[in-house]
Amino acid sequence: MTLIGAGVAAGVALVGADLANSAAPASAWGGYANGKIPLSELTQVGGYYFRNDAAQAMNALRSAYSAALGRTLIINDGYRDLAGQQQAWNDYQNGGNLAAPPGTSNHGWALAVDFGGEVYSSSSSAGHQWLQANAQGFGWWWAGRFFSQVENWHWEFSGSYTPQNPSTSTPIGLDMTFLCITPINGSNADAGIYRWVMDPAAGTKRNIDAAEYDFLKAVGYRELGGLQSPAVSYRYQQIHPSPTQP
Repeated sequence: MTLIGAGVAAGVALVGADLANSAAPASAWGGYANGKIPLSELTQVGGYYFRNDAAQAMNALRSAYSAALGRTLIINDGYRDLAGQQQAWNDYQNGGNLAAPPGTSNHGWALAVDFGGEVYSSSSSAGHQWLQANAQGFGWWWAGRFFSQVENWHWEFSGSYTPQNPSTSTPIGLDMTFLCITPINGSNADAGIYRWVMDPAAGTKRNIDAAEYDFLKAVGYRELGGLQSPAVSYRYQQIHPSPTQP
């Protein structure tokens, strides 16, 4: 990965890369220089911009995080243009968080993210522990662990993520996770009121709000919509026989 540091004169210790990680070094892409990538060439996720493949992987990572922990993986920063990196560098010189000189950060390649919330606060939090166990499967790794000042929040994209094709997923009623918008048990009288994500094989069901429903649908979760699928209902009741309200 790009090394972060400007030498002893600037009071910055050289930051090593994760030698156990197979990520290729970040480099110019699309004909643009670091920090000079137009937003039209990037994809927005959580209010911040990333290279398109990194954004796709980030969407999938956030979806899995939300399904596992029941809360959103917060993003505090993504792509930084040269002016944004200059501001981060200036803040660092004045006692702020570690930052690389303009033109040398992976934020400038749209391949780095700074997470917020519990991931920012503690590497022992449930969210951070989940990322440590699962993020590399989505092509994201904890680069900030190896900085001269450890950053819980700084993760980078290795380019190793291969999106899954929903058409090749396990058939409905077995191991698939579904989005539901009507009660599985009971009548359709309350259709549209309840929204949840359900994994029949695991026997789990979790309420979600409209915003999370739309997000999970956008990143590829299968939707049951208004259908009362007998196969899925039967499979769910086999594993989770006690009536449970959504």
